[in-house]
Amino acid sequence: MRLFIRMIACLFVMIAIAGCASPSNVTARDEYKGGKKIARPEHIYIYDFTAFGDTSAKLTPEQAANKATAEKVGAEISAILVKNIRSMGLQSVRATSQTSPSVGDIVIKGQVLSVDKGDASQRVAVGFGSGASSLKASVEGYLQTMLGLKRIGSADLKSEGDKSPGMALGVATTIANSNPAGLIINAGRKMYGESNGSSTIEGRAEEIAKEISTEMQVKFKDQGWI
Repeated sequence: MRLFIRMIACLFVMIAIAGCASPSNVTARDEYKGGKKIARPEHIYIYDFTAFGDTSAKLTPEQAANKATAEKVGAEISAILVKNIRSMGLQSVRATSQTSPSVGDIVIKGQVLSVDKGDASQRVAVGFGSGASSLKASVEGYLQTMLGLKRIGSADLKSEGDKSPGMALGVATTIANSNPAGLIINAGRKMYGESNGSSTIEGRAEEIAKEISTEMQVKFKDQGWI
């Protein structure tokens, strides 16, 4: 039996990963309405996450100082996503400026919005969120059509930290399925801590990629791709 659902909008995730617990608030979302299931794509192209969005815009002094770190982190997130999606049995490719997706392919683009490496000595000696690293990133999913890229989902999330130790900020993902609300928010997720490296900025990048991959896997299954 042919099942009809709203077109997926799971491929946009705004994630904030930091060293303490926090409430998460979705401030806006935009879901593509209508249509049947998307055919299994031949390729899912992942572009490196850009540093602070539009590179033509003037960077703040803080962004300029952290630009190299943001670019490195953005590349790490993309590389992990490619690996994780391939492990699901889908053909995922690291995209470049020369990439030319075919109709029906999925394209994923993201941005590193803010990055703070924190202070490892404070994290170990003081704790309770002191010296915590933080990373905020956004990711959008597009479907390649005959008329160009069609964005299939978007959302905005605002998170603010508190003093609780050993926790991570949550994840908000807009998705479209039989429930029109289609909103998942996970707050207060446990982290591994400094000894496993998750409190470093590299650990934050890995956590973000993991969360994006997990949400994608759920919707890929819903679509019948895996």
